[in-house]
Amino acid sequence: MLAFERWLGEHRILCAFNLTAAPLEAELPEPLLGMPLEGHGFGGVRAAGRLSLPPYGAYFGGQA
Repeated sequence: MLAFERWLGEHRILCAFNLTAAPLEAELPEPLLGMPLEGHGFGGVRAAGRLSLPPYGAYFGGQA
């Protein structure tokens, strides 16, 4: 899993990518995950401090 944050002023987005052919899961602090941004079609799911990414999937979570 490749994950990083991007900042613009006070706005933050977490970008996480699964670059493998297998599903991946990781535990991350809830504040770091942010609110899921939808409409990108990459299938990442956030639930109870856990991030699940399908093969070659991604997750984007934003916070103001």
